[in-house]
Amino acid sequence: MKKWLLVLLILCVSFTSFSQDFSNKGKDFWVAYTGHIDGTTSRMALYITSDQDAIVTVEVNGVASTPVTAYANKVTTIQITSSTTPSNLLAYNAQSEGIGTKKGIHITSTHNVAVYAHILNAARSGSTLVIPTAVLGREYYAASYQSVGSGAGNYSEFAIVATEDSTTVDIVPTQPDLSNKRAANVSFQVKLNKGDVYQYQSSNDLTGSYIKSVASSTVPCKPIAVFSGSTRTFMGC
Repeated sequence: MKKWLLVLLILCVSFTSFSQDFSNKGKDFWVAYTGHIDGTTSRMALYITSDQDAIVTVEVNGVASTPVTAYANKVTTIQITSSTTPSNLLAYNAQSEGIGTKKGIHITSTHNVAVYAHILNAARSGSTLVIPTAVLGREYYAASYQSVGSGAGNYSEFAIVATEDSTTVDIVPTQPDLSNKRAANVSFQVKLNKGDVYQYQSSNDLTGSYIKSVASSTVPCKPIAVFSGSTRTFMGC
């Protein structure tokens, strides 16, 4: 009898550990408007979908959009451009290595939704699934890209968004940044507060760069959102 009770206890613990929700649906999201070769001439489109009606708000540094209704079983598009509220002038990250204070885009909803983000202009376009804050990780490897072309504006990049204050991130880039402030394969740390975006750009492919939220003696590690890619990509043939 004791043996069977022990087996049942193990099964219960196992079921609980595997029942954690890792869905891409949620009510709270963070995304970064990363560097683009066309700067703020580009725009971001947020595509929102749900199986029930939801009221969605987009906020950057305390500036919020008018709440938008995302209707069930349809795709609702929210644009972030130079003329919207909030604008891409608030959200755009132009720094080649450094912190964009409060430039994170915060998306909240009254019901569970799925969110995709798309930065585009002309034939240069890139998109990502946005993961809910509740299931964000604390450790990442960048999957980047060697930017097409050469010269100013053609960079590989990654960006980190802090979802909480007092977030410390350890970074080991695979390539030096544009100004050679940071060396390849040498660890360094940045400290971020909620909504801050740290962006790192290089002329060479940053794939494999290691990014980890770390704890201090008094503060636990915090969840972070990480995005990587290129400032210049092409669609079409």
